[in-house]
Amino acid sequence: MKKSTLCKYLMWGYQSDLDAKEYDELQKQIIQHEKETKAEDPGKLAESIIQNFPEFQIMHQSFMRRRIDKISEGVNTIKVIAIIYLIGSIIGAILFVSQMK
Repeated sequence: MKKSTLCKYLMWGYQSDLDAKEYDELQKQIIQHEKETKAEDPGKLAESIIQNFPEFQIMHQSFMRRRIDKISEGVNTIKVIAIIYLIGSIIGAILFVSQMK
């Protein structure tokens, strides 16, 4: 992964959470930090950013909690549909068997 890709992915998703001024300021700080650090490896740059910008860890945790909540809602919806399908199948089977007699 390139360092520019790393910086792009760090900022992805946070634009909707921050206002334009905060987002632009944070993006400029990240770009400036990347220039000052002169890290050869994107992994070292990522570690440096996490150490110097703790808000990324907080935003990431918040972002992951929201994603987990969305996934959980989707799974619960699928469970409800599966239960309704199962109950409908059982009722349909009972009706089918009762008509055979």
